Amino acid sequence: MEAIFLIGLPGSGKSTYVKELLSKEDYKVVSMDLIRERLGICTSGKKGIGSKEQEKMIRQMEADEITSLVRDGFSIIIDDTNLRSEKRLSQVRIIKEINQNYKIKYVLVKTPVEICISRRPEIPQDIMHAFNAASNWVIYKEELQFIEALEVVSNS
Repeated sequence: MEAIFLIGLPGSGKSTYVKELLSKEDYKVVSMDLIRERLGICTSGKKGIGSKEQEKMIRQMEADEITSLVRDGFSIIIDDTNLRSEKRLSQVRIIKEINQNYKIKYVLVKTPVEICISRRPEIPQDIMHAFNAASNWVIYKEELQFIEALEVVSNS
């Protein structure tokens, strides 16, 4: 059993990576975008974000889905930006508390911010640059004790 955390800016190619992986492997996907679609916050194929209250609820739903799938023994992919190490570490700890045997893998999807902007024009450029500047590409020592695999995917 495995939990794969995709890490990258909006528009970096994380969901494309998921589609390629799912064609070869059997994973359950946890995605804030998919949760937003189910709630009607954005339509299928269109990405977007909700209000502050909606996003808080979506984050909780994401955590609940991860917990449920890990308890049921599924391998999972967490298809989210996962730019904040605190959030990643919190989710990894939850997974390991439920089942110590889960393999944790991080996939860093590195794509130039200009390409991300062109792929996600609905996100204002200043916001995308702020995401990029605030991105925590560093993997902290606390996280290293849990990570069994690291892959870097470069999209340009």
